[in-house]
Amino acid sequence: MIGQNINKIKDELKGITLVAATKGKPIGKTQEAISAGITIIGENYVQEAAEKYKQLANQAQFHLIGHLQRNKVREAVQIFDMIQTVDSLPLAQKINGECKKINKNMPMLIEINIAQEENKSGCAQEEVEKLAAEISKLTNLRLQGLMTMGPA
Repeated sequence: MIGQNINKIKDELKGITLVAATKGKPIGKTQEAISAGITIIGENYVQEAAEKYKQLANQAQFHLIGHLQRNKVREAVQIFDMIQTVDSLPLAQKINGECKKINKNMPMLIEINIAQEENKSGCAQEEVEKLAAEISKLTNLRLQGLMTMGPA
């Protein structure tokens, strides 16, 4: 079933890379998605990703798609191939510092709270340009673009 759904989605999204969000899904279901052609796993939580990473690290890339707390940065840079939710300069600096320690260049996206929802993470739209300029000065981060989630 997972394989059929993935193939249907891929047919509709020609030229677009699909990131499979596997929050709360068991490793078996995540493995099934990888076997069906998923190459990027999106995880919301560092702890949950760490468990899956132990078994699936060489089978797919791992992207952090949930809010990253600064106390989880050290573990996150070990696991993830991209962090899609950088929303402040202090967080970017912490990621950069941890990446320096292990000689890693981390691709990342700036998360924008485009709808200005209080319960959502992300920087304010008017702060993006300044944040991008500051992040571009950090030697171990590679700003790849922006990420946002609209209201439901």
